[in-house]
Amino acid sequence: FKKKYYYEKKEIEITYQKDEAIEYAKSIIKKEFNPSEHEKILYIELIDTLEDSNHFDFRFIVKKYENVAKFVPVNP
Repeated sequence: FKKKYYYEKKEIEITYQKDEAIEYAKSIIKKEFNPSEHEKILYIELIDTLEDSNHFDFRFIVKKYENVAKFVPVNP
């Protein structure tokens, strides 16, 4: 027997209130930052909000300790 499967795909639209959208944006910032032993986010500060009928735009200042180089010993 041969089976055929048909799937329909629907786009899901998520609606956030302003406070929920700010928390979601902060969670994305935290998710994209991969902290290690010497790295951490010190603070996330919201500095600007633009609100349209369809979306929010947020601007944040993020202060973090981030390792920008890895030093290894040189073998002579």
